[in-house]
Amino acid sequence: MDSKKKKLFRSRVTRPSLLVIVIIVCIIGVGMWIGKTTPQPAPVVTHFITPTPEVHKDFTFSCARAKTIIATFGKNSVALQLSDGRSLNLPQTISGSGARYASSDESIVFWNKGTTAFLTEHGQETYSGCGIVSAP
Repeated sequence: MDSKKKKLFRSRVTRPSLLVIVIIVCIIGVGMWIGKTTPQPAPVVTHFITPTPEVHKDFTFSCARAKTIIATFGKNSVALQLSDGRSLNLPQTISGSGARYASSDESIVFWNKGTTAFLTEHGQETYSGCGIVSAP
């Protein structure tokens, strides 16, 4: 082959090949960019949380009419020290909002939500307007 034919052959093979490579690189680049900007689904949690040992936390609530409640929160219960001298232990029960603790016959119910609380006895609110004054 003479040099003119070699040059023509090389230009026909090289230029289209180079164009194809550039197009492929551009497609891959665009695909990677789209992959980075597309939100990925959240990973599926495949492990379980091990229960922690019971932790007791004491909170003092100041209520209306100079009453106080000292509440010691456990894992599934609360121990209450009322300012009238009584001590109550109540298991946690189902609540739509906040934390609810009640006696088995529901005659005594202690509600706590955030920094507020109240206590009802036989349907009457006996400790009302309670707010945390000291926490651990």
